Amino acid sequence: MCSSDLKNDTTNALISRLGVYGNLPFTIDEITNIDGIDLSNLVYSITQGRDKARLTKNAEERKLMNTWNTLAVTSSNISLLDKLSGAKNDATAELNRVFEYVVEKHPEFQSHVTTDLFWTLNENYGTAGQVYAAWLAQNVDKVKRMMETLRLRIESDAEMRGEERFWAAIVTTAILGGLIAQSLGIIKFPVAAAQTWASGVIRNMRKEKVDLAGDS
Repeated sequence: MCSSDLKNDTTNALISRLGVYGNLPFTIDEITNIDGIDLSNLVYSITQGRDKARLTKNAEERKLMNTWNTLAVTSSNISLLDKLSGAKNDATAELNRVFEYVVEKHPEFQSHVTTDLFWTLNENYGTAGQVYAAWLAQNVDKVKRMMETLRLRIESDAEMRGEERFWAAIVTTAILGGLIAQSLGIIKFPVAAAQTWASGVIRNMRKEKVDLAGDS
C-alpha cells in the first residue's frame, strides 16, 4: 500500500507515484489544504488510470509509461465535494468520481487507545496480503462474476444512474474485497451490512450534488 502526506508531496509527485504502485491501494493522509484545482486534477488522474500525455521535442506524443488501476483513500477535515464545487462553475464530473462519507467520533477512540492503535498498526505488517492476493490470482474468473453480480445488486438498491458508475465501482470493489477477506478468515466482522450503509451514502451524495449544482 502506498501512503502519502500531501503537505510534503506535490500533486504531480502523487500522480507519478500512482504509476509506480500500479494496482496497489493508494492512501493520502490529510488532504484538507489542497487547492481546489489541484484536487480536481488529482481526482481526474486517479480515475483515468494513466499519466497525462506529453510531447517530445519533435512534437510527437510520448509513449505513456505510467498506468494504474486502483482506488485512492484520503482523509480531510472539510468536504472535498464542497471544495471541488467551489473551484469550478461545473464540477459535476469530479463530484461523480468521489465517494465521500463522514467518520463520526467514537467514544472508545480516545487518548492512549488511539496512540496504541497507531503503533500497533504501524509495526504489524502481517501476512494477510499474501493470502488474499494468492486467492485472487487463483480465482480470477470467479471474482469477475462475483463483481458483476454485486455491482448490479448495488446499482439496483441505490437506484444508480449512468453518470454514477464510479460510485458503483468503488462500493462494489470495497464490499467484495471485504466479503472475500471475511471468507478467508482475514477479518472477523460482518461485511454484508455495509451495502445498505453505502446505498444510503450514495443517496445523500446525490442530493448534495444537486444542491451544490444549484449553488453554482
